[in-house]
Amino acid sequence: PILLVLGISALLNAGYFLPVIYRAFFKRPEGDVTASAGFKEAPAIMVIPIMITAAGAVALFFKPSVFLELARLVVKGASGGGF
Repeated sequence: PILLVLGISALLNAGYFLPVIYRAFFKRPEGDVTASAGFKEAPAIMVIPIMITAAGAVALFFKPSVFLELARLVVKGASGGGF
């Protein structure tokens, strides 16, 4: 029964998401958007948070122990110090 539920869930997910993926990646936009507007760089208010997130991800790749120690402190505090 679990495999049946998982199979039905997979089919429903495909039915929901395939039209979205098709429209996003394969369907041409209505009107010629690229010729009239052109492509410009995103404003700084949108680029700066992405750059901060990317820098944080790179930093955590090289030094993951920062969050591991924080998690240990949280677990130690939540469990009464028994960990």
